[in-house]
Amino acid sequence: MRYSLATVLVLAGQLAASSPPLHASIWTSFPAPDFVSLYSESLHLESPSSFFPFLSLLASSPPPASATPQQLYAHLSELSSSLLSSTEKASLDLSLGVREAAPIVEAFRVVAAAAGGDEGRCDGSWIELPGAKVACSVEELMQGLEGAETSAEPTLYTFDHLYPSFSPSTPTPSTLIFYASPSSPSFSALYSHLVSSDNELPFALRWAVPRKEIGGEEKKLSLSGFGAGMDIKKVDYIVIDDRQVAGEGETKEDQEEVVKLLPYPKATIRELPFQTLHYLTNSTTPDRFNLFTTLTSSFPFLAPHLPAPTEYPMDFLDEIERNSVHRLTASGRPSFFLNGIAVPENEVDPFSLLRRMRKERELIESVRQTVVGEGVEMSVAQAKKMLMWKDPEEKKKGRGGVRGMGVQEEDLGELFWAGEVKEEGEEGAVVWWNDLGRDKRYQEWPTNLRELLRPTYPGQITTLAINLHNLVLSLDLSQPDSLSLLTENIRTFVSRGIPIRFGFVPMLHAREEDRGIEEDVARVFGEFVKKRGRKGAMDFLAVLLQHVPVDASVNSHLLTVVYDAFVALPPDSPSQLPLAPLSEVLAEESSFINGARQWGKRLGVTKKGGGQKERGSFFLNGAFFPVDEEFQQNLQRTLQLSIQFLQQKVYLEQVTQETDFDTYFYRLEGAYKYRNQHLFPSADRPLRVVAGLAETVKGKEMLKVYPPVNEEAIVPTATIYVVADFDTVSGLKLLTSAIGTLEPEKPVRVVTLHNPTSAGTKTISSLIYTLRAQDKTPEELLSLLQADGDVSGEVEAEAEQYWSGLRSVVDAFGFKEGEKGLVINGRVFGPFGEGEFEGIEVVKMALQYELVKRIEPTLNAIKSTDFNLESLSLSEKADFYAFATSTLTSATLPDPNAVFGPPAGPREQDYRELDGKYTSIIGANEDSAMFEVAVILDPVSELAQKWAPIVEALASVPSIHVRLYFVIDRYLAEFPVKRFYQYSFNPALRFDAAGEEIQPGVTFTSLPEEVLFTFGMDTQKSWLAFPKSSVHDLDNIRLADLSSSARLAGVKAAFELESIIVEGHARDMPSSQPPRGLQLELQSPSATNGSATVDTICMSNLGYFQLKANPGPWKLAIRQGRSSEVFRMESTGAEGWKTGSVEETGDLLAVTTFEGLTIYPRFKRREGHESTELLDEGGGITGGSRTKGKDSVLGKVSSMFPFLAPYLGQPQKSGIAKAAGKAEINIFTVASGLLYERMAFIMMVSVMRHTKSTVKCWFIQNFLSPSFKAFIPHMAKEYGFDYELITYKWPHWLRAQKEKQRTIWGYKILFLDVLFPLDLDRVIFVDSDQIVRADMKELVDLDLKGAPYGYAPMGSDREETAGFRFWDSGYWKEHLKGRPYHISALYVVDLDRFRQIAAGDRLRQQYQGLSADPNSLANLDQDLPNNMQSTLPIYTLDRDWLWCATWCSDESLATAKTIDLCNNPLTKEPKLARAKRMLPEWTVYDDEVAALAQRVAAESSVSSELDDAVGAFRRRADELVQAVEQKGEFEGARKEQEEKVEEGKERRKDEL
Repeated sequence: MRYSLATVLVLAGQLAASSPPLHASIWTSFPAPDFVSLYSESLHLESPSSFFPFLSLLASSPPPASATPQQLYAHLSELSSSLLSSTEKASLDLSLGVREAAPIVEAFRVVAAAAGGDEGRCDGSWIELPGAKVACSVEELMQGLEGAETSAEPTLYTFDHLYPSFSPSTPTPSTLIFYASPSSPSFSALYSHLVSSDNELPFALRWAVPRKEIGGEEKKLSLSGFGAGMDIKKVDYIVIDDRQVAGEGETKEDQEEVVKLLPYPKATIRELPFQTLHYLTNSTTPDRFNLFTTLTSSFPFLAPHLPAPTEYPMDFLDEIERNSVHRLTASGRPSFFLNGIAVPENEVDPFSLLRRMRKERELIESVRQTVVGEGVEMSVAQAKKMLMWKDPEEKKKGRGGVRGMGVQEEDLGELFWAGEVKEEGEEGAVVWWNDLGRDKRYQEWPTNLRELLRPTYPGQITTLAINLHNLVLSLDLSQPDSLSLLTENIRTFVSRGIPIRFGFVPMLHAREEDRGIEEDVARVFGEFVKKRGRKGAMDFLAVLLQHVPVDASVNSHLLTVVYDAFVALPPDSPSQLPLAPLSEVLAEESSFINGARQWGKRLGVTKKGGGQKERGSFFLNGAFFPVDEEFQQNLQRTLQLSIQFLQQKVYLEQVTQETDFDTYFYRLEGAYKYRNQHLFPSADRPLRVVAGLAETVKGKEMLKVYPPVNEEAIVPTATIYVVADFDTVSGLKLLTSAIGTLEPEKPVRVVTLHNPTSAGTKTISSLIYTLRAQDKTPEELLSLLQADGDVSGEVEAEAEQYWSGLRSVVDAFGFKEGEKGLVINGRVFGPFGEGEFEGIEVVKMALQYELVKRIEPTLNAIKSTDFNLESLSLSEKADFYAFATSTLTSATLPDPNAVFGPPAGPREQDYRELDGKYTSIIGANEDSAMFEVAVILDPVSELAQKWAPIVEALASVPSIHVRLYFVIDRYLAEFPVKRFYQYSFNPALRFDAAGEEIQPGVTFTSLPEEVLFTFGMDTQKSWLAFPKSSVHDLDNIRLADLSSSARLAGVKAAFELESIIVEGHARDMPSSQPPRGLQLELQSPSATNGSATVDTICMSNLGYFQLKANPGPWKLAIRQGRSSEVFRMESTGAEGWKTGSVEETGDLLAVTTFEGLTIYPRFKRREGHESTELLDEGGGITGGSRTKGKDSVLGKVSSMFPFLAPYLGQPQKSGIAKAAGKAEINIFTVASGLLYERMAFIMMVSVMRHTKSTVKCWFIQNFLSPSFKAFIPHMAKEYGFDYELITYKWPHWLRAQKEKQRTIWGYKILFLDVLFPLDLDRVIFVDSDQIVRADMKELVDLDLKGAPYGYAPMGSDREETAGFRFWDSGYWKEHLKGRPYHISALYVVDLDRFRQIAAGDRLRQQYQGLSADPNSLANLDQDLPNNMQSTLPIYTLDRDWLWCATWCSDESLATAKTIDLCNNPLTKEPKLARAKRMLPEWTVYDDEVAALAQRVAAESSVSSELDDAVGAFRRRADELVQAVEQKGEFEGARKEQEEKVEEGKERRKDEL
C-alpha cells in the first residue's frame, strides 16, 4: 500500500514514538572547557578587539556562582551586546553551537598543566612572574614585581592573548603570564590590576582549569558539526520491484504498512528526480528548507510515496532543460558559493564556513571603510554588491554555445611571445632541442587533433606529433644548476618522449659592456650548435658540468680547458665542422648572442648581476615563471589549463590541423609582445597590493598634484604614489616622469612620498615639504623642482621631521630605506633598480595597465551600487577610488597557504542566471544579509543529505541569504540514495526546561525495523573519531531484533574524538621536491595532550605526511637516525607556504581548531649529503650525482606528476634507517562487525596455538567496535600476545571509496608504509576469517628475494569453480603474462624494503589512476598489487600457505598452513557452516573465546559497562546476529531453489 507523502510524513512522526531510536554522539578525549572561557574565546574569534573590553566587563560583573548554563549564556550575552554587531552576535551563536573554540581553551589547559600550575596555593587564577615565581593575589603580585630578578624571556604561543598588543615573537623579560580561571574569586582583582591605566603591565592571558573541576570527575565535551549515515546493507530492500504497484487507496487498518521500506518501481526510476524536484518546489510548506532536510534524510523510505503528477507543466520541464546547459550545471557537479567564492565540496562544514564568513565580514567592513567623507556611510548591502560585482562583458567571451562553459583565455594568465621576433633582431635566438612535428622519434605518434578528446588517466598528457606545448628556458650557462637542468633533465625529457617542445635561450646582461663568464659560455655554446649540432652542444655542456667543482660555477680556466679538449677531437661525422679557436669565438660578432640579448631585453629576463645567483626562468605556452622551488606547481597548473583549453577549442572546431601551434598561444587576444618584469606579476614577483591602504594614509598630509583643470574638474580615479629619495637624480627623475602623466582630461593625480637614505642633501625633499599644502599645476611644480634654490636649515629640520612621520606609510608600502617605486591605487611597483622603469612612457604604460586591469572594473563595481558620491569632495572621491581599488584587489589575491586549492579569481554570480521559478528555493533577507550562500545541488543524491541540514541552519540566520538551485539527472538509471542520514549542526545553543544545555548529537527515528543497516560516522576530514561505547553491532543493526526491554532506549553509540590530524606537504629545498623517506616526529612539550611522540614518513605523493595530535603546542622534529643525519629543518611551515625560518618562527606549532592543521615544512640537506637519498628504488635513471641533487627538476616533476612516471623511470636511492620490532611475529588484520571480530579472535587463538615466538597483533582501529576494544585486553592476557590499535586518515587528495568494504580493502594495501611505527620491519597480514595451522615465524624468516611483499597464489585445482577463475582469461590472462594471480587473504610485508623502494607511493599512484574508472579494481586489495607485478614484484609463497575450499582441491587441505573461509560462488554456503563442517578445531577455539567472555563478564560484575561490552562475545560465533542472518539467507535461498526444482517437475508432469 502506498500513501501520499504528506500522510507518510505524519505517520512517520507517529511511528517515531514506537520505532526504536538510534542516537549517536561524539565526545572529545579532552575535558570540556568551562563555559565562560569557551564564550570568551568564541567572542575573540568574532571580534579580537572586543576581547579585553569584554573581560573588563566580566571582571566588573561576574556571573552568579549558581547560574545554570542558560542563565550564564544570558548574562554573558548581555555583557557583550554593546561590543558586537548583530552579524557578529549571530556568528558567535553559530560558533558556540558547534563548540568551535573548545580546542583553543584545551590548548591553554595543556600549557597551564605543563607550566606546573599554582601548586594548589591559589584559588584557580595566578600570575607567573619573572623567575618562575607565582602570585595568587594583587598583593603578592606587587611584592613579586618589586623584587623580581632579571630572567629569560618567557615562551609565548601564537594563541596567547597579549596585553597591550605586541608580537609573540618579541616578548620582554618583564612580560607576565596570567593563568586565568574566570570562576575563581581572585580573577576580577588580578585582571583589573593588570589592565589598570596606572599599571598597564604587559602580560599574556591563558585560561586555566577552574578550581572546582580540579580533582573532580572529568567531563568531556559533546561535539557538533558532523553527520552519520545508516547505510542499507541489503540493497535488495530497495532494489527495483518490476511488478505493478498496488493501488493508492489507504485505510486506517493499512497504516501499519507504512513502517515498511517499499521498493521503488523500476518502470518509473527515471521519473524519480522529476518527482522529487516538483514536490520540493511546489510544496506549500512555509519552511521548504526544513522540508528538503526531512525528505533527503529519509529518502529511501519517503521516495516511493512521492506524488507523481499525471503530467508535468511544460514551463517546469523547459526550465530544467535550460538550466542543464549553463556552465555551472552542465558538468553535473554540485557547487557551493559564499558571497560568490566557490567553497570546495570537502570544506562545506560548519567550521570552514564560520572561518570563511569571518573573512568575508572583514572584507565587507574594509570596503565600507574606504569612504572618507564625514557623514557618508556605505551600507552592508552596497559593500557586498561591490565585492561581488563581476564584469558582464566577461560573460560574452568565448562561451562557445554552452553558457559559460570551459577554460577561457583569461584563465591562462598573461601570455608573452616567447618565440623569436625577427624584426626585433632575434632570429636564431631560441635553440630548440626537439620538434614534435619533424623529428623522427615522433613519427609513430598520431597527428589528429581529435585525439585530445580521448579519455586519459587524470593528469596524463596525450601524445601528438604536434608542437602543442612549447617550453623555452632562459638560463645562466655558467651555473651548474642550469647545466644540470639542460644536460640531464631536459635531455631525459626529450629522450623519454614527453610531448613538450623544449627550447633554450642563454640569459645575458642587457648591456654588452656588462658581459661576464655567462656570455663566454653562451658564445661557446652557440659555436657548438652551429658547428656540431644540438647533440654536440649538449655533450659539451655535459662535460663542462662534470668538471665544475661542488658549490662553484664555471670560470674562464675551466671553459678554456674543456673547449680546447673538444677542439682537439675530430668531428664525429663529415657534416660536422671544425671548431674555431676560443679567442675568435669570444671576440667575433655573434648573431646568436645579439639575438639572445634582444630576446631577453624584450621579455625582461636579462641578467641582473650584483653577485647574486640567478636561477633563470621559463615560458610555457607563453606563460612566464621563474625556475624556483614552485616549479612543479607552476608547470602542473599551466599544463592542465593549456590542455583543457585546447580540448575545448578542438571540440568547438575553433582550431584545425592547419593551425600553427608553434605560436598559437602567443597569438591569442591579450597576449603581449613585450614584458616588463615590474609591470607583469609573476611567481618571483607576485602582485603586491597594500593591505589596508585607507587605514595607512588616512589623515596623512602629503603633496597631491592634480592634472590641469579645464572647464570641469576631472575626478582622479587613479592615484600614483611616488616613493623615492627625491634628493637623488634617479628619485627626482621618477617623480618628474610620474608628473608628466598628468595631462588635461586625464583622471590621474600624483602623491609624493619621500624615502630618504641616511645621508645626502635635502633640498628637493624640503621644497616638496613646503609645497604640501599648496595647489600647484604640474608645470609649476616641475619648474620649481628643476630650479636651483636653497632652503633654510630650519625648513630642512622641519622637513626631516615631517618625512619621518610618514615613514610608517613607506613601511606599509613595503619599501626599505632609500628604495624607489610606484604605488597605483594600492598596486605596488618596485622597488626599482638603477636604470629600471624610467621615463614618462613606462609610467604611462603602468598606469594604463592598472586602469584596464583593476581601476575601471572597480569603477564599474561602484556604479553597480546606488552609493551616492555627490557629497564627497574632489579629494575624497579620489581617495575613495584609490582605497576601493586596493581593497577589492586584495580580496581577489590567492591565499598563499591554499597551495592545493582552487586558484583565486573573480567572484561568481552567474548562478543568478539560472531560471529558478520552478527549480529553486530562495531564502529571506536578500537585501539586508551580509552573506549570500548559493548552492547548486542534485536533490536526489547522498550529498544533498549532508548539505540540506547545513543549508537549513544557515537559512535560519538573519545575516545569511540562501539561494538553493536544484539540478537533476534527467537520465537516472538506478536508485541513487541507499542510506538514511542525519547531521548535527545547530545555529545556536539549546537548553532544556531546567536551563541545562541539550547535548548535540544525531538521532534517527522512524527507521524501518526489518531493514539491516550499517552505521557510519561522517566526520571532519581532520578527525579521528572511533566508537567508544555501544553494546550493539554497529555494522549490523536491525531494530526488529531488539528485545522489548531495549526498544525504548533504542540503539546508542558514543564515539570519541581521539585525535586531530596534523597533515603537511614537505619540501626538500631548494629543489622543492618531496624528501621521500624522511622520518618526522611530533613531540609534545608535555604528555598531557596525548602521546608524547608520534612519528611518520613523508610520502613521495605531494610530499604528504600526517601525524596524530590533540589541541595544544607541539614540536615538529626530524626523527633521530639516518633522516637527521641527512636533513635539517629549515622551517615548520606552520604559518603557510612561505613561513619564516626556524630561527625566525621557532619549531613549535599549535593545534587550536577542529579543522586540524596543515603545514608546509621545508628541509635542507646537511653539508656532505647533497646527493644522499633515504630511499633505494633500484634501477631507474643513472648518471652523475647532480641528477639527484638539490635542484633536479627531473625529481621535482616526477614526484608531482604520476603521468610522467613512464617517461622518467625512478632515480637511484640508498638506505633507510632500520630497527627491529619488539615482538618476533607481527600479525596485521582488519575486522568490521561483531562476527568478523569474533573470527579475528579465533584466528589469533590459532596463531598462538602454533608458535612459541612472541606475537603482537595490529588492528586497524577505524572499523573496530567498542566491544572488541573492551575484550581484546583480556584475550591478549589470556593467550599471551601483545596488541596495538593503529589508524591512518584517508588523505584528502587520494580518491576515496564510498562503500565501507572497499574502504577496508584500501586500508589493507594503500598505507602499509605509514600505518605502522617506523621501527617495525616486517608484518604479516592474515584475514580475520582464517585458521592458522603453522608457525608464522616461518614467514618472518622467509627470504623474499628483494620483493617488498610475498603473497599466496590463488588456488586453481578445484574443477567445479574453474568457470569462475577470472584470472585465467581476458584482461588478467594477457596482463599477467604467465605470472600467478595472488590472493590478498595472506601476505607478508618487508616494511623496510617496502619503504626503501617507495612501494606505498607507487601503489597510491597506480591506484589514483586506475580508480578514476569506477569499474576497475573490482577486488581492490588484491587487484592493485597483482596489476603492478611488472614494476613492483610479488614474491610468490608456497601454495600450502593458503587453502580455500572455493579454489583448492580437497586433497590439498591436509598440507594447508592456513585456511581461509572465502565465499563460494557455487554453493553460497555461510562461512561458519563451512568452518564447523570442515575444521574440527574451529568449534574448540570458538568455545574457548565464548568461555573467556563469560568469565570476564562474571568477574567484572561491578562494571555493567564492561559486562555489556564483552557480552557480545559470550555467545558462540554462529549465534551472532550477522551469522544468523547469513544462515537464514542461505536456508531461504536453498528453499527457493528447491521450490523452483519442484515447480519444474510439476510443469513437466503437466506437459506430459
